[in-house]
Amino acid sequence: MSTTELPAFDKRDLLIIVAFSVACGCLKELLAYVFVYRRPGFKKKFEEVQERFEEYHRTYVLFEPRTANYNCFQDVNKRLLDASK
Repeated sequence: MSTTELPAFDKRDLLIIVAFSVACGCLKELLAYVFVYRRPGFKKKFEEVQERFEEYHRTYVLFEPRTANYNCFQDVNKRLLDASK
């Protein structure tokens, strides 16, 4: 088996990759703004989704405290225990 030599990696190549990634991200955000955020009724739909998520999160945190916000629950429990002493 023979190994093939790869060309040396140049800093210019890295800059091209970074610039391309940034340009793709900017294009994605611009297209999302034009085609999603400016749609009529988007704010209302977003508020509904946000409200549903908050309700789900409250329920999930209530019944699954070890997997959701575990550190927060530990801190709250510790404070409650300290207050009850």
